[in-house]
Amino acid sequence: MVTRKGLMGIGMAAILASGLCGCLREKPAEMQERPPAAVQTALAIQTNVPRVLLAFGRIAAAENVDIIPQVTGKLLEAHFKDGARVKAGDKLFTIDPREFKASLEKADATLASDLADLKMKKATLERNARLVEKNLISKEDFEKVQTEADSAEAQVRIDRAAADLARISLEYCTIVAPMNGIAGKRLVDPGNIVRAGETKLVNLRQLDSLYVDFSVSEDQLSLIREAMGRGVLDVEFMPERELNRVRKLAETSGAAGLDSAFRRYEEKGYDAQLVFLDNTVSDATGAIAMRALATERLDELWPGQFVRLGLKVEIRPNAVIVPANAIQSGKNGPYVFVAKPDGTAEYRLVKEAFIWANYIVVESGINPGDRVVTLGQMGLYPGARIFEMPAGQTPDAAGKGAGAAGAAQPAVKTEKTGGGE
Repeated sequence: MVTRKGLMGIGMAAILASGLCGCLREKPAEMQERPPAAVQTALAIQTNVPRVLLAFGRIAAAENVDIIPQVTGKLLEAHFKDGARVKAGDKLFTIDPREFKASLEKADATLASDLADLKMKKATLERNARLVEKNLISKEDFEKVQTEADSAEAQVRIDRAAADLARISLEYCTIVAPMNGIAGKRLVDPGNIVRAGETKLVNLRQLDSLYVDFSVSEDQLSLIREAMGRGVLDVEFMPERELNRVRKLAETSGAAGLDSAFRRYEEKGYDAQLVFLDNTVSDATGAIAMRALATERLDELWPGQFVRLGLKVEIRPNAVIVPANAIQSGKNGPYVFVAKPDGTAEYRLVKEAFIWANYIVVESGINPGDRVVTLGQMGLYPGARIFEMPAGQTPDAAGKGAGAAGAAQPAVKTEKTGGGE
């Protein structure tokens, strides 16, 4: 599995690249004597790089239940505090049971009476059965008694059903949690009349497992399905608020800031497992809904949180990468300055593949081992003389020392070029 540093492309590469896109300056037409430009450089590296697709998502409870009464009555009591953790079977509310107790007692009494009547009619039916065998009563009289007994037996079945219904209604006066979860804010206070199937009392969310709901664009679907087919699709995510902290660390000058950001991400990032891919593309958005199952540190997450996700869909072997701040934008496309051994800057157009961490994967224009300019591009032009300043030093500070170095250098004839802007 790719480390979470691969997912740092969520924020870090965009941050580092966004503010560092300089413009290629044209040389002045006349000859000038200029000192070498102070720059910082980094080596282009060849390595195996994961490709990560980025998405926004939101945490969702695995189960989400609205507690609604199943009988109408007066709400007597709530047995929990707002936001409390509850277990399946815990008592949540009590509805006034008196009316339902009375209904049950009435149903039980009716059942008892009709059972006694049935017993008597069955005894009569047995006596009449012996009499009809001896032709002491007519068959018609016997059938009449049998009908009365059958009717009494049917009435008992009706009474039992009514008693069961009354008993269930009485049980519904005590409302219990259907699952483990966390209760939301109570929506109805005791003393109010609540209606069966209508009044929402509280929301209960099951947090023993959590989902991350997100979507990806239609043009990314083939990459995701191919990765799923190869069994290499990994999902990582980080809450948006935590990602902002990582971004701030990444903006800290020097390697220390990046190291701190990477460590923070390793500590605060999450792994997830893809469990759902919708079977249709949304007509409204052109996106495909997806869902991942969060599998760790669930007590740190909460339904409704916004997160940023990364989906690793491939490993690109022997990819050439350069720091994101080495890539500049010009009218002819993205470009870099390469520091040549003779102390001059070479302008090269490049073809970008994708962002990885705080690097750009480059398909063409740069070779492994090339030293690319990462700081100080402003004012550079093809063939400009350069010197490398110490790490952490700014171009302005380095420029003060460059004047003396430049005074000993011969004048450089500058020419106008259409290499960029």
